[in-house]
Amino acid sequence: MANYTRDTPKEVQLPVRLPLVGVLNQRSDSGGIDSRLINGYVEKGQDGEIRVTKRPGLSVAYTSTGVGYGCAFLNNTLYYVFGTALIGTPIGGSPIGIATVMAGYKYTFREVSLGLSARGVLLTNGIVAYVIEPGGGARQISVAGTAVGPVTCSITNTSTTVTTADTTLFTKYSDVTGIGIAANTTIASIDSSTQFTLSIAATATNASAALSFTLAGLPTYFGAPSNSQLWAPQAVELNKSVYMVSIHSELVGSDPDDPFAWNPLNKIVAYADLGLSIALSKQLSYPIVFKGTNMEFFRDEGTSPGSPLARIEGMRADVGCAYCYALQEIDDKLLWVSSASISPPSVWMLHNGKYQEVATPAVKRLLDGITTLNTFAFGCEGHLFYCINLTGGSNTLVYDITSDYWSYWTSASGGQLPFVAAAYSFNALTGGARHVYLQHATDGKIYELDLANVTDVGSTFDMDIYPPEFDANMLTSKYLSKMYVSGDQQTGS
Repeated sequence: MANYTRDTPKEVQLPVRLPLVGVLNQRSDSGGIDSRLINGYVEKGQDGEIRVTKRPGLSVAYTSTGVGYGCAFLNNTLYYVFGTALIGTPIGGSPIGIATVMAGYKYTFREVSLGLSARGVLLTNGIVAYVIEPGGGARQISVAGTAVGPVTCSITNTSTTVTTADTTLFTKYSDVTGIGIAANTTIASIDSSTQFTLSIAATATNASAALSFTLAGLPTYFGAPSNSQLWAPQAVELNKSVYMVSIHSELVGSDPDDPFAWNPLNKIVAYADLGLSIALSKQLSYPIVFKGTNMEFFRDEGTSPGSPLARIEGMRADVGCAYCYALQEIDDKLLWVSSASISPPSVWMLHNGKYQEVATPAVKRLLDGITTLNTFAFGCEGHLFYCINLTGGSNTLVYDITSDYWSYWTSASGGQLPFVAAAYSFNALTGGARHVYLQHATDGKIYELDLANVTDVGSTFDMDIYPPEFDANMLTSKYLSKMYVSGDQQTGS
C-alpha cells in the first residue's frame, strides 16, 4: 500500500474587520479630536452586530414667536411657553392661547389633581407657579406672606361665613385681620367664588367690613430680591398632594386635590447636609431633594399635623446636582449633571432607587469647568436620549441610555442643537401616531423629530464617523487597498 504524505491543512485567513465606530475618547477637553460619532447613534442587535444609524431629521410642527421657555405633553395636550405666551395644542387641534405668564426663565410642567376626576397642569420656573385649569386659563399660585386688601367683605357676629365679590384673591390658611375679626383668625375654606369660611367666628356684624389678608402659599425668604429664585423649578405629586422645595430646603406640600392650598404646618426641612436646594424630583414613591453636593430622599408616612413626609436616612447620597435644569425624568429613570465636594462634574442616573455614574472620563473632561448648561431628553426609534448643551459649546453632547453610548449631535448649520425642551406626544385613550417635539430656544417654533425626515427642514446634515485607531498590534506601516462599508442611504439624505 502506497504511503502518501499528507500536507498540513491550510487555514483560510479571514479579512480583518476594522472597527467602524469607537467610544467618545478625546484626550483633552476638546471634542474635535480622536474617535467620535457625530449625528448618529449605535444599536447592538441580538446577533451581536453593531449598527450605526443617522439621527432623525426635523420638520416644523407649530409656529409662534419669542424665546422658548419649556414644553410638555400632558392631558392629551402639548403645552409650551414662548415669550410671555402660554399655549396649548390638543391632539388633532390648533394652538390655543391660555394665559400670559412671566418670561425670562425655563418652566417645567407637572400634572396635578384638582378633585375627584379633574386634572390640571402645574408649571413653574422657580419664581412663579401657575396651574392650568380644565375650564381654560391659568391661575397663579400665591407666595406666602403676600398682602391683599383691605377688601370689602360682609361678616356676621358669631358666624364664620363671609361673603365678598371675588374669593380668587385669597387662599385657604391665609391670615385675616380687621375690625370684628378675632386674633389668629385664618381662612378655613374657600366655599365658592363669593364665599369663604373663617377659622374663628366674627365678633361683629358689618356688611362692608374692610378686611386685610396675608396669604398662605409657596415659600419665600426675608429680603428676597424681586424676580429672584425662591424654589427649585420643579414640582412633584404624591398621593394627590403637590410638593415643592424652597432654595433654603423647605419641602412644602399642598392639600390633597388642591394645589392652591398650602398649610404652613405642612413643611419638612432637608437638613441632613447644609447647602441650597437645586432641584426636586420623584422616583418610585420617594420625593428627592437635590442639593449642590448631595441628595436626600423622603417618603409619605401619613403623619399629621405637619408634613406627612419623613426622611429616609439610609438613602442619602453624596452626589448633588450642578444646575437646576440639568435634571431630566425619562420614563422610570432620572439623569442629571452632578456636582460633588471634590469630584469634577459628571453624569449620573437613578433607576429604581439605585444610582450609577454613566459619564466616561472623556465626558467628564468636557464637563469640567462648566458654568451653566441646559438639558432635554426624549425617546425615539426605540432609544432614550439625554442631551446636554454646555454654554459656549460647539455641539450637543448626547447620551443614548438604551445603548449606553455617548455621541455628538449638531444642527444642519453646525453647532449645538438649538433646543431647550422636548415633549413626547401620544393619545393614551385612542392610540394613533406618536410624535417627538423639540422646542427651539429662540425662533418661536416647535419642531418634530422623525426618522423619516432625512433633512432638518430641507437642510442636509452629515453623519460623521471617526473610527478608533487601529494598529493590528504592530508598529509597521500598513496599506489598505480596499474597504467596503455595508449600509443604506435614503433618498435626499
